[in-house]
Amino acid sequence: MNAETQQEVLRAFRGDAAACIRCRSHGLIHRHTDGRWARPLFHEEGTCRSGVLFVFEAPNETDTYDPNKSRMTCGPNTDPTGAFLYRLLAHVGLTPKDVLLTNSVLCLPSKKGYEVTPIQRDTCLSWLGRLIRDINPP
Repeated sequence: MNAETQQEVLRAFRGDAAACIRCRSHGLIHRHTDGRWARPLFHEEGTCRSGVLFVFEAPNETDTYDPNKSRMTCGPNTDPTGAFLYRLLAHVGLTPKDVLLTNSVLCLPSKKGYEVTPIQRDTCLSWLGRLIRDINPP
């Protein structure tokens, strides 16, 4: 798939997934003290041009509610996972823009400590399956 087609596929996926409220209706996602619901987050600058897809567990609170983020981030100063991934990618000559990052669940979980529950993972599984089918990473 050429880069332009891949970006169109990713835009369509992100648009469709952004409208999802299945977990909200089951009380599976976090609701901020100001009333905002967690919503699907995406690695917007990722291209997957390297063919590498990383699947993490779930978004974090900062990416979810910080108005300067509101997307999946990866960098040396984000959090321990982001710092490790950034070093790992640099070690093999890649950047976060060369890969695609996603989570097994797209929204911040509601459980204490933001623990992903099996029902939330199952509810969100169709989005992960679609992303894998759509971009077809090796």
